[in-house]
Amino acid sequence: MTFYNKSRYKISFYIFTDSKGKVNSNKVNYHYWANVKWPFPTLMRYHKICEIEKDIQFNDFLMYIDVDMSVRSELPDFQKNSIFAVEHPGHKKVSKAPFENNDISLAFLPKEKRKIYVCGGVQGGDTKEYLNICKKIKNDIDLDLKNNYIPKWHDETYWNKYVNLFDKKIIYDRSYCWPEQWIATNTPGKIVALSKNHSHFRDNLNVLGSIRFYLSGLLMYLKRPRDY
Repeated sequence: MTFYNKSRYKISFYIFTDSKGKVNSNKVNYHYWANVKWPFPTLMRYHKICEIEKDIQFNDFLMYIDVDMSVRSELPDFQKNSIFAVEHPGHKKVSKAPFENNDISLAFLPKEKRKIYVCGGVQGGDTKEYLNICKKIKNDIDLDLKNNYIPKWHDETYWNKYVNLFDKKIIYDRSYCWPEQWIATNTPGKIVALSKNHSHFRDNLNVLGSIRFYLSGLLMYLKRPRDY
C-alpha cells in the first residue's frame, strides 16, 4: 500500500490480522483477529475498531480501508468534525441500491432518507465523529444478532444508514473504490478494489454462490464504464 504526498499527514497503520508475517516498523501496529466464518470477518469490523479505541483516539483522522485495496493516487484532504464515504461504484441509482428494507433490522432506513449509497471498503473521518458512528453500528449489530438477523450486505448496510443520517459529510466519487475489472486508460482508479477469489475467502459459499460470483465478475467486466 502506498500513500502519496506524505508530508501532509503523519500516518500510522493499524492492521487486523491472524498472519504471523509482519513488517518491522514503528508506524505499523498489529492487532490480532482470529479467522472466523463469513460474514463475520466483515460484519464485526466495527467491533474490532472499538476494541482499539484507546490506541487510535489520539489521531486527528481515521481511515478504514479493506485489505484488498490498492491506493494509487494522492488522498484528498479530510475535514474536522466531518466523516467521509465513497460513492459505491456499482450503485449510482439510489432507487435500486441494496438498502435494508426489513424494518426489523436496525440497519433499516426509510426510503425518503436514502440519498446516496456508498461502499463499505473505504471510509472514515474526524476521529471523534467516526468512532461515535462505529460504536452506534456495533450496538446495532449486537441487537440484530440477538434477534438472529444479519442484513444482506452486512456492515455496509449499517454504514449506509449512518452516512445518510449524518449531516456533515464528504462523499468522494467512485474512483476512490474502483473495481480492478474496470481499469482502463481513462479510468485507472485512485483506490482500486482488487479482484479476488470469493470462494477462497467465503468458506460457507456453495457451488451456486460461486457460480453467481463468477457470472457477476464477468458481467462487471462487460459493463465497464467509460468514465467515473
